[in-house]
Amino acid sequence: MGTRGLIVLIFNGKKVVLYNQFDSYFNGLGLTLLEELIILLQTFTFDELVYKLSNVKIVTNQIVPSEYDEKALKNYTDLKVNRSSLAPNWYQLTRKTQGSLIQAISSSYFFDVSDEYTDEPDVFIEYRYYIDFDKQNFKCNRSAEWQCDLTLESLKNFIETRFSETKENKSPETKENSYVLKTEA
Repeated sequence: MGTRGLIVLIFNGKKVVLYNQFDSYFNGLGLTLLEELIILLQTFTFDELVYKLSNVKIVTNQIVPSEYDEKALKNYTDLKVNRSSLAPNWYQLTRKTQGSLIQAISSSYFFDVSDEYTDEPDVFIEYRYYIDFDKQNFKCNRSAEWQCDLTLESLKNFIETRFSETKENKSPETKENSYVLKTEA
């Protein structure tokens, strides 16, 4: 099953909801989104990033994927999941973009599930991350257990003050850090 969650993107007055099947808890998806936002804001200006978001194709279950879509998304596709139809569906075609804002932007497709999930509490969706480019803030869950501005300084400071690096979990091969959410903050 996994720890399911949603990434809610708000930009140019639009709201797009992306589903995530696994590891949506704070130290998983939450930290990944913070780190990816830092990478994106180091790579692009804020306005360039919003422009990139507005050029991503937004698809829903009401739209049938074309052969072109299937080819365009072949690197992001996992046909082993959600085999509810004979033809590939959007969930399968965008499966490898789940949990990564960078992958979703790179794919040029957002599979919007806002028809299926509202802002109301849902027993099956444990975490919701709101990235609001219009208000320039990032928060987690309706109660805003997390909240920070969408600036490099604010995002870096947020990771530094809310997470502690655990040296014993560092992977020498990948040189990636592993973090634990600080309980006092």
